[in-house]
Amino acid sequence: MIMNDLKYNSIIFDMDGVIINSMEDEEWKYNAVQNALEELNVQNENKSIHDALLGDLGYKKCLQVCEDFEIDAREAWTLVAKYTTKHRVKEIKENNIELFNSFRNFKDYLNTQNVKTGVISNAPMNAVELTIESFELKQFFDFYLGVRNFDDLQIRKPHPDHLEIARAELKREPCLYIGDAESDIIAAKRAGMDSAWIKTTETESDVTADYEVEDLNELKQLIKSDKSE
Repeated sequence: MIMNDLKYNSIIFDMDGVIINSMEDEEWKYNAVQNALEELNVQNENKSIHDALLGDLGYKKCLQVCEDFEIDAREAWTLVAKYTTKHRVKEIKENNIELFNSFRNFKDYLNTQNVKTGVISNAPMNAVELTIESFELKQFFDFYLGVRNFDDLQIRKPHPDHLEIARAELKREPCLYIGDAESDIIAAKRAGMDSAWIKTTETESDVTADYEVEDLNELKQLIKSDKSE
């Protein structure tokens, strides 16, 4: 029988930067945005503009940038989502995007525990599905969710909505959310769940997580229940 020696009955992960190393070199992502802009007949190589079109600066900023370029925001974001997913496939096939070894080890550890697991990502939903399938993680994760469409940008992290959906689907309290960005920790706080911040670099922030670690493996001991120590 699989026992649960953890403080948590469900653990939810961010995807990029926590499960996979897709944030280490983001040129693939910006190249994808450039492809989308070319299809829209827009010439711009400013990465802050690219971030806005990706939705990384929020729904309103995406709208604003699209208005400035006189393009339809829904069409632009949908094209960006299509091309980033296409480029993600290429990077995975060429082994440029891989699972973190720390995630592999943590995954093996969680398989010995009676916990539910999920993924909540700000990446497009089809990119999340692609990643789960490519790395054969369907049997490990009980639930996963990305940004489903342009309107969904309004409730992506740091909004708590997607985390609350995951909590309702997993039906196992208490929950822990693991992310690598301030928006992840804010979303967890707003959802009323504990958080773990994977910090590989020094980050100035007024936001604090329940756990701050450099590696997922550090969480093995930190999140054990008192009775298991």
